[in-house]
Amino acid sequence: MHAIPDQSAIKQSSSQSDHDGPPPERLRVLVVDGERLIRWSLAAALEEHGHHVTVAADRDGALHALRTEPLDVILLDCHLADSPDLDLLRVVRRRAPQTPVVGMTAFPSRELRRCASDLGAARLLEKPFDVFAIERVLLDVCSTAPGPAAKSFPPR
Repeated sequence: MHAIPDQSAIKQSSSQSDHDGPPPERLRVLVVDGERLIRWSLAAALEEHGHHVTVAADRDGALHALRTEPLDVILLDCHLADSPDLDLLRVVRRRAPQTPVVGMTAFPSRELRRCASDLGAARLLEKPFDVFAIERVLLDVCSTAPGPAAKSFPPR
């Protein structure tokens, strides 16, 4: 299935949680993964806690979201079909240096961990992981980020 990046490859949504009280912090999260089920499950889990989630299926969708959406944190698949060798991570770090990036991979290796770390990824998660535990990871990463994520907002 091919998607036009600024239409169907990016889906914006937000929902209120059924839980008592507001979440500890409402994050603006970009989820970038080539697999529809992973994008859906991560978005659903995060939205359930009241976070605003934007999803992108590919490099173009991710770059569009980076240009147009205020973001607090990015969940990025390290093995996108259209972005080899962590190329998208390099671009994201240049364009939004204050926004923490959490990498995701089903193919972990020492080399990948080293490269992701060298390029500025805050963490590297191994798939499969508990999607319902991802909120804690993102809140932790955002709380230890070197500067306010608001600095990475697109210019108006």
